[in-house]
Amino acid sequence: MVFSFLSPLNWVRVPKTGSTVLCRFEMVFEQLKSSFPNRTKIFDEIIRNYKSENFSAAIILTLSQVDGICYEKTNLKFFIKDKQNYRPEMIKHFEKIENDWYLELVLNAINDNTPLNVREKNITDFEIRFNRHEIMHGIAVDYGIEENFWKAVSLLYFMAELIRLKKIN
Repeated sequence: MVFSFLSPLNWVRVPKTGSTVLCRFEMVFEQLKSSFPNRTKIFDEIIRNYKSENFSAAIILTLSQVDGICYEKTNLKFFIKDKQNYRPEMIKHFEKIENDWYLELVLNAINDNTPLNVREKNITDFEIRFNRHEIMHGIAVDYGIEENFWKAVSLLYFMAELIRLKKIN
């Protein structure tokens, strides 16, 4: 299994921060529209917000679509955690696939707590404060920067690619 976003041609440095992020903006969103055509209007709105440097709105829309695409294909959400071990509930769908070492490797990355998906009470454990819960519920107010937009897009595209490669209908 090869994720197309892993190609070095799909990454670029953000000039203001020096961070490396996903690029090929149009390619990413064309693939998303192709895979999830009923979300085209929302993806177009994300593009408009990004191009007008309205990063806060673009980030909120992008993060909402991570849950949306997962739910559309698996009936499970990414940002909703199972109560036993606090992992994204949609991982249950992929655990049904056996004997795939690469998928297991990828799922380990999703299983780990990150600033983006950690419980609100544990966000102080991380130096970076880019937390979906704080953003979506209006707690965070300083997240609207280009670097965070690309982090959100990277997650959205990663999940879309995982769904596509595992041929989840």
